[in-house]
Amino acid sequence: MLSQLYIENYILIDRLSLDLRHGLTTLTGETGVGKSIILGALALAFGARGDSKSIRQGTDNIKIIATIENFNDNIIAMCQELGINHDDHYLILRRHIYHDGKSRCFINDNPVPLQTLKKIGNHCADIQGQFDNRGLLDIAVHRQMLDNYAQNEGILNEYRHEYYRWQKAEQTYQDAIDNAEKTKQQYGFLNHIVKELSQLHVKDGEYEELREKRHAIKHHVKHHELLKNLQQYLDGESGARIAIQKMNKLRHHADELQIGNYQQLYDALDIINQQFDIIDDYLMTHLNQHITEIPEDIDKRFFTLQDCAKKYQLDPNVLETALNDYKTSLNMINDDDKTLENLANDAKKYQENAKKLVKKLHISRQEAATILENNIMSELSFLHMEKCIFHIEIIYDDTDMTASGADKVTFMAATNSNMKKSPLHKTASGGELSRMLLALSIALGNAANTDCLVFDEIDQGVGGATAAAIGSRLHFLSRHCQIIMITHSPQIAAAADQHIKLEKHFIDNTTTTHINILDSDKKREEIARMLAGANISDAARAAADELIASYHQ
Repeated sequence: MLSQLYIENYILIDRLSLDLRHGLTTLTGETGVGKSIILGALALAFGARGDSKSIRQGTDNIKIIATIENFNDNIIAMCQELGINHDDHYLILRRHIYHDGKSRCFINDNPVPLQTLKKIGNHCADIQGQFDNRGLLDIAVHRQMLDNYAQNEGILNEYRHEYYRWQKAEQTYQDAIDNAEKTKQQYGFLNHIVKELSQLHVKDGEYEELREKRHAIKHHVKHHELLKNLQQYLDGESGARIAIQKMNKLRHHADELQIGNYQQLYDALDIINQQFDIIDDYLMTHLNQHITEIPEDIDKRFFTLQDCAKKYQLDPNVLETALNDYKTSLNMINDDDKTLENLANDAKKYQENAKKLVKKLHISRQEAATILENNIMSELSFLHMEKCIFHIEIIYDDTDMTASGADKVTFMAATNSNMKKSPLHKTASGGELSRMLLALSIALGNAANTDCLVFDEIDQGVGGATAAAIGSRLHFLSRHCQIIMITHSPQIAAAADQHIKLEKHFIDNTTTTHINILDSDKKREEIARMLAGANISDAARAAADELIASYHQ
């Protein structure tokens, strides 16, 4: 329910704070005092279109705050969906409108887009009057209201389960068709690569094994080359062995001269000759054992695998895996027709299940619509609108199913039996439309799923018995939800649980709107004024007492 409304710098209102109660709240006052301004401000708080021209002269911006308490599960779900904190079970909706036409919106002091404010606002109150087509006038929610009235939650959930299964199966089928088409275009390529890889008898890990072998062989080849170089240094034309041989010849010449003692030098030369013999033995042994080049079969296999992998942009270490994947793709192409047939059958099965349930849902809606139409017609008759016709149009098309079914539901009406029925918001306006919506709200009961209803002059153009009937139904409805309304009818004002009177004050050449929350005595005087005019008589006060007593005994 709406527990408080604060308005600042809006048209005639300087600052105004309203504490509201559950039940029926009526706003009364002379014409032009600003009663509709209150509802306009409330609509702005709930996301209606704003206008900078409404900013009170000499001020910077409009500020409106609406406090919502004890809200229903729909609002809780919406808050959770939008990530809005509601732990304390209250919502504070705040809006500022500036001279440049821009708005700033807040929910619980967190900035939000205007559309978010409007989404929440649409669930907080159903404002009927000169504002946007929302609430009961919104065609988009008529089907949901009818389902609530028909208690279709069970069958609707069952249908949605099958509907989503059908949609998923249909998407899988369509994806498979697309994939099959793409795969068939690759058939020649797949066939060629499978043939080539099969001929190579590829094995996962073979390429790495060959790479390691080649690395080891290269290491041995380099070792062989090193030994060959060493042998060349020893036995080449300028090698060490030639130098030693020359030194040995010089030894013989020295012996012939018989001059000096060369024994120490001769011993060193003997040692060198012995070491050369050891080196010769080592080189002869190891040069015969080392590989001088990579075997041709290893080299050829390595580069064959490498070139094949590069050609098809594959990992050379898992060519066998790639071959198996390509074989699987080829098999899928060959099996595509059967696979597509199975997927199509699954989608068809789920569609048929959904169609059976959507037909059942349609029948339930038709039956509930008939009952609801009769109840609304009874309410219209009670409200002295016997000539009005109410009809729930249900257009069924199971070739265009959605998650909500195959029905397009629209609340239709005509103000006279010889007039063509049209959607509610196009049928009537002002008080007549408000009375239709009152009848609809009463007939729907909890199915309307609204905690707060707001009416603008529902008594327009009526009086006497009709006004009394309206007051009676408003009083009845207000036992189940909060109702806020403007009225000029004493019969309706008498039914109020909270009576607010608006007055104009002129201060320093400035007009402002003020409110008075009336106690029982002041309420009696206001209703007597509404009955008799400016000159209030005892008879008018007695009539006011009688009216009040008829609702509050």
